[in-house]
Amino acid sequence: MKTLRRKILFKKLDGILFDIDLTIFDRNRFAKDINEKLSKILKTSFENINLEEKNYVSSLKSSSDFNSNTFLKILSKKFDKEFLFLKKVRDDIFNKSYIYEDFLKLKKFKNFGIFSEGFKYFQLDKLKKTGIYRFFDKSKIFIFRRKLDLKNLDKISGNYIVIDDRINVCEALQKTKNLFPILIDRAEDKNFSGTKIKSLLELEEIF
Repeated sequence: MKTLRRKILFKKLDGILFDIDLTIFDRNRFAKDINEKLSKILKTSFENINLEEKNYVSSLKSSSDFNSNTFLKILSKKFDKEFLFLKKVRDDIFNKSYIYEDFLKLKKFKNFGIFSEGFKYFQLDKLKKTGIYRFFDKSKIFIFRRKLDLKNLDKISGNYIVIDDRINVCEALQKTKNLFPILIDRAEDKNFSGTKIKSLLELEEIF
C-alpha cells in the first residue's frame, strides 16, 4: 500500500472505482443459487441448467458478452416457460447477502464509483437490487462491454484507484497514467507484482 500511496502523493485523487463481479458482488454464489432455483421451477436437474449455461457461454466471444436475459430466453423456449416469469424468478433472488461483507463494513465515501464490464442493465441490477447503488457517485459509474478498450479508458478523466479481482485488468491499468490498480485477492492465491489486498477494509489505510 505504501508504493501506491507514493504514486498518488502528488496527484489529486478523484475517487475509488470498484469492479462488480467477484470484487463487491459474489457472482459465483448468485449464479449457483439462480441455477438451482431454475432447475426446480423447470423440473430439470441442476446439472442440466449448468450445461445449458455452459453451451451458451461457449458461443460468446467474451464472458462480458453474457446476457442474462438471453440465457433466460433460451431456457424459456426449451422448457416452455414464459420469459417474464423466469426473469421475475431471477430478479427476486437478488439481495444484500450477495455483497461481500468487507464492502458492507467499509467506510463509505462520496467518491466511490464503478468500473465494470458486461451488459449495463444487469450490472446495475447487482447494485440496485442489493441496496448498495446509493453508495456510488452516479457520475463515476463506468460500465462497458470491453472496459480495457482504449476508447473506453479515455472516457475516464481524473485520477482513480481501481479495485479489481482480475490480474490481466490490473496489469493493463498499470500502464495508464491516471488509473492506479489494486488487486483484491481474498484467497491469497494470485501472483501480481503490483499492490494487492486480501480485504477491501485495507482501503481505509489510504484515507
